[in-house]
Amino acid sequence: MNFKIISKDVKPLVERTEIIVKVTDKVTPSNEQVKDAIAKEANKPKELIVVKKIDQKYGSDESEVFAYVYDSQSSMKKFEIVTKHMKKKEVEAKKAKEAPKEEKPAKKKEEVKEEKKE
Repeated sequence: MNFKIISKDVKPLVERTEIIVKVTDKVTPSNEQVKDAIAKEANKPKELIVVKKIDQKYGSDESEVFAYVYDSQSSMKKFEIVTKHMKKKEVEAKKAKEAPKEEKPAKKKEEVKEEKKE
């Protein structure tokens, strides 16, 4: 994958850099591949990079990628729209971090029999 930055536009008001990248490859690159390449070039973590669009013309080996590189997590949260599937991922991540639910101890056979009699 050949990777070349076409333009870099710094937007200090929204604390981000808008990048247009030209990628040459036979296959359209995935969002993760693009994030990795931009992260290495911009010296920023992947979490601060948002790929807006990957545009590839039919029959061409070249793709044009539009991405935002934010300065901080807080500025990213301010200006990025959170979609339903992103919210769902956040909720699932929070649930995974929480401690697993405590399981109730199994009831003894005698206790079950007593409950049935009552």
